[in-house]
Amino acid sequence: MNDTFIRRDGKLARVLFAAAGMAAVIGAYAPAAQATVYTFALGDHPDGGVAPPLYGLRLDEIINATSGHDVYTFTFSGGAMKLDYDDNNTASGADDTIRIHGDAFGGRDTGPGYSMSGLASIDFTYRINIANPVDLAGATNPSTSTTMIEVSNHDVASMMNWVAGQGNTGTITLDGASWGLPNSDDLTVHLVDKSNGSFSFRLNNTEDHRFPGAPPTTFVGWGWMNHDGGGNSLTGHVSASDWLFTAVLEGTGGGTSVPEPASLALAGLGLAGLGFGLRRRRPAVGSDR
Repeated sequence: MNDTFIRRDGKLARVLFAAAGMAAVIGAYAPAAQATVYTFALGDHPDGGVAPPLYGLRLDEIINATSGHDVYTFTFSGGAMKLDYDDNNTASGADDTIRIHGDAFGGRDTGPGYSMSGLASIDFTYRINIANPVDLAGATNPSTSTTMIEVSNHDVASMMNWVAGQGNTGTITLDGASWGLPNSDDLTVHLVDKSNGSFSFRLNNTEDHRFPGAPPTTFVGWGWMNHDGGGNSLTGHVSASDWLFTAVLEGTGGGTSVPEPASLALAGLGLAGLGFGLRRRRPAVGSDR
């Protein structure tokens, strides 16, 4: 290596050293937490109040089909319905999410079957009032531990002003063709959670709605829902509209880690400084320095 190259790169080395120092500061003061996603496969609970047929979701009066009280249920059999608990590994569950999603079959429940029925796409996410889970990691070994996930209260704001992607909200979309709806148009009904006074949703393998013979690997999820279908308002609960399903852990995976805003700003400054230093020290064409 000749002396000219060493002199030319001496300033560059200082710039690179400063950038490395900046990266170290970012890593020390704003580490990005690695999230863990727990995925459960959902099924029908055997003790639903209007079973048979068995179901995992009940939403009465989403379509006002008769002058009486219309019961609508949706089966979760077949494994197409999932629950994803996105644990951001912080001290509380405040920044975690619980997403229940997938495709189901259901209809107006007449006892042993349906009088009108079809396919439905369900997508609901709890984003607020999630309590710190009790031994969430124990879900991977439920035979020797207990797990409880709870949403402590419902989303009052979304009952008054439903906004997609905010709060504890979601939708159920009925496939217009299979349901025989006018012009085969799909029907999308808005959903928001409803508390019973103590909580709006629970998932656990220890208590409440557990059924005889259920092993600890079978979790039970339940909670109350408001909907705006059938002329109903999100501010009023139609009895009985609720989740009631079984859940079995399928596995865990890594979530997407998002750096804090301060980290992004520091990183930008560090890269900008590096670029500025390189531009100032670039030799002119034909120069040997």
